[in-house]
Amino acid sequence: MGLFAKLEEFLYKKLIEEKVENVFALKEEITNYLFDTCKDFSLVDKYNVYKAFDSIWDMVSIDLKTIQEEGFGAARKTEDIKVYDKNNQEISDSIIKK
Repeated sequence: MGLFAKLEEFLYKKLIEEKVENVFALKEEITNYLFDTCKDFSLVDKYNVYKAFDSIWDMVSIDLKTIQEEGFGAARKTEDIKVYDKNNQEISDSIIKK
């Protein structure tokens, strides 16, 4: 199994299969996994990998907290959005997942 497949499997297990109890502990666990994985690759700067991970973690953690509070059904909620042209005529009725 390749490196990215292992990472995908690890993240799927942690984020989907297991119930997230502590978002901060999960971030630390994922960070440790990334650092451990990077140590075998001398050309990979583990801090650049962490920087990329950290840059998206805020969005992920907000979603995880919402799922903790409202359940997985919150991930399936939709909102009707009406789009109007400059003459205030409705031109589309979109659905955006929250």
